[in-house]
Amino acid sequence: MPLVLKKGDNVGIVGGNSPQWMFFDLGIMQIGAVNVPLYSTISSEDYEYILKNADVSHLFVSNKEIYDKVAAIQKKSTKVRGDIYF
Repeated sequence: MPLVLKKGDNVGIVGGNSPQWMFFDLGIMQIGAVNVPLYSTISSEDYEYILKNADVSHLFVSNKEIYDKVAAIQKKSTKVRGDIYF
């Protein structure tokens, strides 16, 4: 299924400083979506709270450790429809 982002979507990015982070940020802004940056060092409970309350629809994550942490909570209480692992 292709990734479909549209103007006004809230899109999360989780990862350290990298060129990829900046590319995703610029792309998100270019289409008119809203970037919701998240620290890579926060707890699962913090991810759950932010993703739920910021109404994040898609999430870009930088490594498998973060992906696993987010995937565990995503199924039960968030509206995230897609993840991209970069």
